[in-house]
Amino acid sequence: MPEVSLYRRLLATLGFFTLAAGDFWRFLLSWWGWGAIVAVLLVLAVIELVRERFDVRRMPVTLLAFLALILVSVAWSAYQGWTAVAVVATLVTTTFGIFLGAAFDLRTLLRCLGSALRWILALSLVFELVVSLVIRRHVLPLFPAPGIDYADVHRIPAAFYWSRDLLLSGGRIQGIVGNANLLAFAALLALLVFAIQFAARSASRFWLGFWIIIAIGVLALTRSGTVLVAAAAVLLVGAFLIILRRTTGRARRVTYLGGRPRSSSAGPWRCWPTGHSSRCSASRTRSPAAPTSGRPSCTTQRSARPPGGGGSATGCRPFPLRRSRLHDQGRAVLAGARRVA
Repeated sequence: MPEVSLYRRLLATLGFFTLAAGDFWRFLLSWWGWGAIVAVLLVLAVIELVRERFDVRRMPVTLLAFLALILVSVAWSAYQGWTAVAVVATLVTTTFGIFLGAAFDLRTLLRCLGSALRWILALSLVFELVVSLVIRRHVLPLFPAPGIDYADVHRIPAAFYWSRDLLLSGGRIQGIVGNANLLAFAALLALLVFAIQFAARSASRFWLGFWIIIAIGVLALTRSGTVLVAAAAVLLVGAFLIILRRTTGRARRVTYLGGRPRSSSAGPWRCWPTGHSSRCSASRTRSPAAPTSGRPSCTTQRSARPPGGGGSATGCRPFPLRRSRLHDQGRAVLAGARRVA
């Protein structure tokens, strides 16, 4: 894929930023301001898709079926207004995702996502530092959330504050997103992106190491139990991938499938007995001396097939095993991971 233009990279970075830190725009510019930004991003993404000459027929049938289902679900929803809003949000997100998938390669996408997450982490730390050193009190959003009355400040729940001035007191910071859990999620995602870029040497390792430390620091300051559990799961998956990368060939496939290799004499043959009502469950590696309970032996040797083909001396008709679609998709995922690394 040719080099992506600076304009497209900026558009993707702004889209990732808006997706991960939407509350920042809503607190700063109101819901209407956030909606205007999303609308502009949508229009620009559609224009780029037209320039890219994207063929709608390339879209997965399952995705089209899902979008059609959520569209018609408005008809029977008990909350049709909110359902319609959710449908529009899903369509907008899907359209922008199609633009990202059609116009970017994986390495450039990681670069744009990493840039957006850097901005979120850096602005969050600067924001909390300004609140603690300059403002020195709780900070409310510039525009209140729908249904929240800011007339009586003392009755506003703590969850609706933009910042609660907890950076220097050892509390859980909320950052520009106004929520400790959301900020922790962004920090964990940033840690993954920076670690992948560090391993792939796709940027300066000095600065990547610096941002990895920043992401870990933000994770520690948010103290989100939910994200800590997610981080533990990520570590387990990462350990599995490291083990997987140290294997090659057949051993890698066996490790991926969680099984063990068969004997080297095994081949892709199973048997369906001809002339018998019972199915032969053994493979051609079955020992001829094994008990068969009255069923024909399935030790199908190619040399034992009758001259006419289509069967064997035992009456079993061999056929090749077909790999499942899940297995093929798994191999594609592994190939993509190797390309990233």
